[in-house]
Amino acid sequence: MRIQSSQSPLPVRRLPPWAGMLCAALLLAACSQEQSNAPAGMGGVGKPEVGVVTLHPQSVAITAELPGRTAASLVAEVRPQVDGII
Repeated sequence: MRIQSSQSPLPVRRLPPWAGMLCAALLLAACSQEQSNAPAGMGGVGKPEVGVVTLHPQSVAITAELPGRTAASLVAEVRPQVDGII
């Protein structure tokens, strides 16, 4: 047996009418074909100087000293089932 209610399970929230126009205006502004002549982020200063490192292949010994402790993964405890000396 189902009980029907007059309310919808999720409330419907309507956007104001100007919200659609605002979204359309933002999309049109973002899609304009104008390009600025200055490079982005540098303000037209020019190319920055960078450092260069040249790598050469060579043999390297791999050594590592790692401190640590060992621990058993399983522990067995041995106990006699009777009292006394066997």
